[in-house]
Amino acid sequence: MQEPMDKNVEVEAAVTEPVATETTTPRASGRRGKAVDSKKAKPEPKNTKQAFMYLGPNIPGGLLFRGSVYKQMPEHLTGVFEKLPEIKDLFIEVKDAPDFKAKLTQQGSEAHRLYQVVESLIREGALKDVSI
Repeated sequence: MQEPMDKNVEVEAAVTEPVATETTTPRASGRRGKAVDSKKAKPEPKNTKQAFMYLGPNIPGGLLFRGSVYKQMPEHLTGVFEKLPEIKDLFIEVKDAPDFKAKLTQQGSEAHRLYQVVESLIREGALKDVSI
């Protein structure tokens, strides 16, 4: 068992500055961090293909649902696009979806007008004989 330290004894602590070595690199804040091997740290390849989100009204029969995301424009909806070409404008790049969603609720915006037109045409039966 260790003997208790005397409370009256002062212990001098050696204060040293961190030394840059192969394992540390300076950070912007002045602190040291882990080493970065420039041969291993390659930037991630950018995705050249953008995904699309459909932000229009649901199409009866399960052909298309609002909020569906596609890697590319869906080919199985060719018949829908032929009967209702306006619907293509409701496929928005995912990165732009939040802004477009906000515009959908703004009376008088192009996004709101387009949604209303497509919804009206669907209700009138523009797509009743379209199948996938």
